[in-house]
Amino acid sequence: MNIVLDASAALEVVFERRFGECIYETWAESDTVFAPDLFHAEIGNALWQSVKAGAIDFETAREYYDKAVHLVEEFVDLACLTPTAMRRAESLNHSIYDMYYLVLSDYHDAHLISLDKRLVTLAKEQNLSPVEFGYYYTDKGKCIVEMAN
Repeated sequence: MNIVLDASAALEVVFERRFGECIYETWAESDTVFAPDLFHAEIGNALWQSVKAGAIDFETAREYYDKAVHLVEEFVDLACLTPTAMRRAESLNHSIYDMYYLVLSDYHDAHLISLDKRLVTLAKEQNLSPVEFGYYYTDKGKCIVEMAN
């Protein structure tokens, strides 16, 4: 199974938050993990905000950045995705940033892993290729992943 990993899901793993273990298990079972180049900026910005807020120090932010980046096997240049992402953003009246993830998921017939409710809802509404969405929860220690058709 191919997956597209968005920044929210990657940060959940590196910060070892509530759903991080479940996301990591899904990641470990994947064939190829894709993300748009935008992923670097989103991860960097989120980590910088954590540094500014005093939640982590700069060295920890660098370590977390490296961990997040190593979750992705193939970064896709935004130039390849932008024309389609722009068309989708216009037709759906939605942020082009999110459209990069949807377009990439569609291109590779990949499951999208995200904790962004709006993005997940939009993906489901568009009936894109199978979307594995980011509402992960556990039942007696076992990860259960809700699937969208």
